[in-house]
Amino acid sequence: MKLPNLSAQIANGSLVGNNYSLEEILSSYLVAKRIIPLLPFQIEGVNFLLKNKRVLLADDMGLGKTIQALGAISKLISDGEITRTLIICPRSLVFNWYQEIKKWIPHITATAVMPSGSAAESVWKSRTGRSQIIITSYEQLRLGPQNLAGQAQLVVCDEAHKLRNHDSQLSKSFRTLKPDYLWFLTGTPVERDAVDFSTLFSLLLPRQFSIEDSKLGLELLKMRAQPFFLRRRKSDVLTELPPMIEKKEYIELLPSQRKEYLNILRSREDSILVKFSKLRRVCDISSEDGASSKLDRVMDLLEEIHLLGEKAVIFSFWRKPLFKLGEMIVDAGIGNLDYLVSEMSLSERDQAVTNFKINSDFLLASGKIAAEGLTLTEATHAIFINRWWNPSANEQARDRIRRIGQTKTTYMYEFIAIDTVEERMEEILEDKEATTEDLVNAMATYLQVKS
Repeated sequence: MKLPNLSAQIANGSLVGNNYSLEEILSSYLVAKRIIPLLPFQIEGVNFLLKNKRVLLADDMGLGKTIQALGAISKLISDGEITRTLIICPRSLVFNWYQEIKKWIPHITATAVMPSGSAAESVWKSRTGRSQIIITSYEQLRLGPQNLAGQAQLVVCDEAHKLRNHDSQLSKSFRTLKPDYLWFLTGTPVERDAVDFSTLFSLLLPRQFSIEDSKLGLELLKMRAQPFFLRRRKSDVLTELPPMIEKKEYIELLPSQRKEYLNILRSREDSILVKFSKLRRVCDISSEDGASSKLDRVMDLLEEIHLLGEKAVIFSFWRKPLFKLGEMIVDAGIGNLDYLVSEMSLSERDQAVTNFKINSDFLLASGKIAAEGLTLTEATHAIFINRWWNPSANEQARDRIRRIGQTKTTYMYEFIAIDTVEERMEEILEDKEATTEDLVNAMATYLQVKS
């Protein structure tokens, strides 16, 4: 079929009622914008959403769950099947969703709604039904599900694993919504845990699944859920993605760090978890004089990266090393930087990411804030000052730079302080099935032996 001036029709919203296929609409628009068209597995994902009113799309991070969802939403709206969509996501991703909508489907009207305080109800009443898509946060759902109900014809829950605590107020609030369409999106591998899996499906399809189904076992659950569950891994569908080279370096603590480390280790005042946290932090930076063998090594890397004219994202799950590193970068004059940390407002975070993409050399990011939903393919280097105990959190942070659209080889660097809790933690992280209980027990044994 010849598509006369399709990109113009998309821009002015005149596609409603035309019988173009989804592939024709999206591919033509993306080509007109000089953006890579949908890959075959993404088209499969869009069709999977369109054929099912209630499903879980659980592709690996970086496989484009957002664009797949937006493609399906666009088709349903264009066909007149729906008029109101509610996207619920973490607060940190609200503006990211808004930007993606404007980028990929600008013919659809969208609004971010996150009022606070006593004005929330009136704000929701004034916005409901005015935009085809409203984007909001899980906090809004938890505090006032009745405000969201009017927009909830199609509900898309991004990072849907946040609902997996069946007894939480968030899950209870969610169950009051009665959408015609419900799509869960998550890159967290919920299919490895029977309780998580059964909880999500009891929310998704309450007439067919129950939280008690976890007793049936994971394999039987997955068989029952197969028609409503689609998961693709990067290794299966993105063989053409440039490689990521992972570099692990073992580093000696500086004398002042080692002294502080041993003092903490010998202390009898703290609980195991408090001691473990203090030991981990001193592996990054001394609380006494700010000395850090890791940050010294990171600076060496950043100087090389800057000379190459490339960009890097530096992750830390604690703020202090990030701000210290920022001071070191400024003092050395080796490039421009932006921060992405929890105390920033959503608009400030959005501006920081935009500025990094266009102007800056380095993004100093909280591992928790930057692990979800962001696309940072302008960077080719991901540097971890420290790592979280949960392997999936580390992988999600890493995958910010290795996603669809990345055309260059990427590099990941991590550092382990020799003869510290980090060495023991690294052993645990190699076990992808490790739990919080495993970590606590292992650290308790380690600290008892060392102290």
